Amino acid sequence: MSARAPMAVSPRSTVATRAMLGGDPGDKPKITRENEGDAWLSKAEREGKSTMQDPVTIVGAIIFFFPFFGLLVALLSGAVDFDAINSY
Repeated sequence: MSARAPMAVSPRSTVATRAMLGGDPGDKPKITRENEGDAWLSKAEREGKSTMQDPVTIVGAIIFFFPFFGLLVALLSGAVDFDAINSY
């Protein structure tokens, strides 16, 4: 079993860590509800449009619900037998 010495923290490693984490916390202003504004809203949301008018949302909803509708159609048409569970 080898004993390892604990790693020493050098000033260089703390500078690298601060650089990866975005610098010193005192350098940047804090984001609050008042000074954030509409930064996270899309152009359509700022204009008051519904998110369901966005084509990406419509495509996402279709992709999400397609397997459920497909299974429903297969069950109703008889392509998938529901009684197969009872045969075991």
